[in-house]
Amino acid sequence: MLKPFKTLALAACLIAAAGSLSYAQTFTTGVAPEHVFGSPQIKDPTNVSAYSLLNVESAYGTHNLVLAGWGNANKGNYSEVVWHYVDPYSVTVIDRGVLPYDDVAELDVAAIQNGVNTQIVVAYYRYGAGHFLDFYDITPTSTTPVLTNTMQLSASQKYGRIRIDCFNKSMAAVVWNNPGVGIQVMAGNYYGQWSAPVTMITSTDQKDPDVAVTRAAGNSTIYMVTDNSLGTITVGNLDWNFVMAQTTPAVAFLNIEDVDYGTNLYGKTVLDCPDLCIYQNWGYTYSDGQTVFVRSRDHFSTGVPFTVGVNSGALGNNPTTGFKAFSPTIHYGLTEYGNSWTDHVSTGWYATNGNDRNLYAGIQMKADGSTYVSAPDYMGLPNSEMPNVIQSPPGIAYSKSDLEGTTNYLYAAYYDFDESIGEYRLHHAFKPWGTSTFKGTKDLKTGQGTYPNPFSNVINTSVNLNAAGTVKLELFDVTGKLVAQQKSALAAGTHTLQLDGLANITSGVYFLNSTVNGAKIASQTVIKK
Repeated sequence: MLKPFKTLALAACLIAAAGSLSYAQTFTTGVAPEHVFGSPQIKDPTNVSAYSLLNVESAYGTHNLVLAGWGNANKGNYSEVVWHYVDPYSVTVIDRGVLPYDDVAELDVAAIQNGVNTQIVVAYYRYGAGHFLDFYDITPTSTTPVLTNTMQLSASQKYGRIRIDCFNKSMAAVVWNNPGVGIQVMAGNYYGQWSAPVTMITSTDQKDPDVAVTRAAGNSTIYMVTDNSLGTITVGNLDWNFVMAQTTPAVAFLNIEDVDYGTNLYGKTVLDCPDLCIYQNWGYTYSDGQTVFVRSRDHFSTGVPFTVGVNSGALGNNPTTGFKAFSPTIHYGLTEYGNSWTDHVSTGWYATNGNDRNLYAGIQMKADGSTYVSAPDYMGLPNSEMPNVIQSPPGIAYSKSDLEGTTNYLYAAYYDFDESIGEYRLHHAFKPWGTSTFKGTKDLKTGQGTYPNPFSNVINTSVNLNAAGTVKLELFDVTGKLVAQQKSALAAGTHTLQLDGLANITSGVYFLNSTVNGAKIASQTVIKK
């Protein structure tokens, strides 16, 4: 059922070579705020996850938290969680780093309170050991996340998918496939308490679960999607309070809402729900290698589950004729458009013609599946165009967090392969809510690779120029006084600049402004020790 991507890519190449294809659809150029950060140790990645959260307290004050997990899910390989502290009024990075993992499969990430601090929660399967959660505290006195606890969920000797979701730092749910036992779920709350595992009755034939937590119609609910060896996809729910109340291992029947029979899956389904809604709506996405499907239930319209091929032309846009589609992701939630608030479904995926057009693209549609609301025809993600077919399975993830609990942006993480340096790169892009494309600032950026932070004598920062230009770095104190500056004439490409001679300035908060050819590109908060 899960077919190797290299085989599919080769087939796409053969199709493209068979004759000249004309493409009616367009892909808008992505120019949203975006940067690249991740370890070059990642080889042939196979998966990626994403999460974002508002109002996190650390030694830098109040900021936003942006998380991604990526790596190679095969035994013996390196993976990592990438964390960012982001300015609450922009996407300027305050600090960032990685949490390394070896010999694990499919890191998934989220964040919740533990009664005192915000915790990063990492869900994973470790080969030969079982399923685990790691908890990293973010405290007002620490500049980096600190590992405080590891919770073992199973002792399974066989791999089974594990996924996690949180709602507004107050509710969490983690679901995993324990081969031979079935689909299991646990709940966590704002006070750092976690339930005992609950096993779904008659679920031993189910696999590849995903999970989403919602607060709808006054009820806290855990939604799950699973599939089996026949490609049948099942969606059901459990009451979050019921799961949270279990102090010893328990069993329960999943309240099944929908069964989709005989689906031809390439890859795994991804599920999301509106975080806060008057109805218990849900949606999931998958691909058959050609069409990206969304199956969902919208109680604002008929309440009857329906399926739409979002790149097939069914939404009124042009179909992606001549393109294959892989690894779709979904965000279903509250979106601001003008002065109105509504639920929309955003889907992203990897599109390839098997030859010279390879990129990550997306579309946003009304929750009832009637039409698209993003720019026609498809949203290209920033800097995702690749001259060659990516040889690893492609990977893109949207954060499931809604506007109530996340930043002012829909956060997307995706990876590509940079032929010039022979490395895979992890992209972090931010689409402002209420915009019809991945648009925002110019694709000319600095200040995203700034280190160390806090600094003592030297600040290093990276700059990526599409064309030659003059880059000026200026360091201001909180009163607006200029304390240091540097100007450099640079050719197109990526450069690392150094602002030094800072040993004698006073400890405290400063602002590093970056301009290119006189245009301000970034303003980043930095801390002097």
